[in-house]
Amino acid sequence: MIFGVDRILDMSRTAINVTGDLTACLVMDKWVGGEKTAEQQLRDEAKREELRKKTKADVITVKALALKPVNTNADH
Repeated sequence: MIFGVDRILDMSRTAINVTGDLTACLVMDKWVGGEKTAEQQLRDEAKREELRKKTKADVITVKALALKPVNTNADH
């Protein structure tokens, strides 16, 4: 009898724990938020991966992008 009740109580505790964890994740996501949606992040990652494959470089640098660094001086 004790084993049957313990199993039900254990499953209930697990369900409550998982629900609490998911709630905390949602609250943090809304609170901290992200600048991009998950779809935008996936698209950006796919673009970077495609560029990495084209350049055959593990690290994508400004040189690999064939871009000049932006001059931040206001004198120009």
